[in-house]
Formats: sequence, C-alpha cells, structure tokens
Amino acid sequence: MQLAPIVDLINLPYFYVVIDPRVVAMRKGSKATILPKDLDGVKFRVPGSKMLQQYYRMVGANPTPVAWGETLSAIKQGLADALDPSAGALYVLGFKDIISSVTFRRAVPDSQMYSCNLAGFNSLPKDIQQGIEYASEITA
Repeated sequence: MQLAPIVDLINLPYFYVVIDPRVVAMRKGSKATILPKDLDGVKFRVPGSKMLQQYYRMVGANPTPVAWGETLSAIKQGLADALDPSAGALYVLGFKDIISSVTFRRAVPDSQMYSCNLAGFNSLPKDIQQGIEYASEITA
C-alpha cells in the first residue's frame, strides 16, 4: 500500500463551504409566508441577537429567543412556529420532517468560503490552480 498520496491529501486540505441565504421555515400546521404581514403574531425562533429580534418584531412576528441547540425541540413542541436558518441546515439538521413551508426571504445573507493550505495550492500544477479558482469564482 502506498501511503504518500494519502499523506499528501491530508497535508493539502481543500474546504469549500456554501451557506445559502437564510429562509423563513414554518412548522407543520402553519401557513406559508409570502408577505411580511403573514408573520403577524408568529412565534419566531431567534438567537440572542437583539438586531434579529428587532427585525422580526418590525415585520409583526413575536420573536422568541431559543438557543440553537434547543431549536429542533422548540419547533416540535410548538414553543416556536418558525425559524430562519439556511435551507441546507433545515435538511441536514433534521428539520425537514417538521417544516411545512420554506420561503426564501434573504433577510440574513450568509457566506461562502473557500480555504486551503496555501503551500499545497501553490504546489499544484497551474491548470489545477486555475480550475479551483474558476470554480470558486463562479460559485460565489
């Protein structure tokens, strides 16, 4: 077994994270939100952020601070009726079965990040470097 290629991969990590804009996700049994007025009185899960609490209050929701680790159970129990993670997080973190609708509002833009070991990147052939740079540019 040849270990050198495995070691090279370990020493040259490439990591690309795409976090899409946040969405308004409604708990099953709640109606979809299309307009801001559709959030009137909705118990909306927010983190401790005063700015997000103010934002959801301004659109008529009832901001309900819930720690992220408690959010899934809060939605299941009806302590909150809506939340605003990225769409990917809804699927990956177990919300897909308890959510009835998702509206892309982009109230909170999230980020995209590409990172790698610079020495490893610089050691790649130029055409591979250009391919990585091109892929990063078009996905951003």
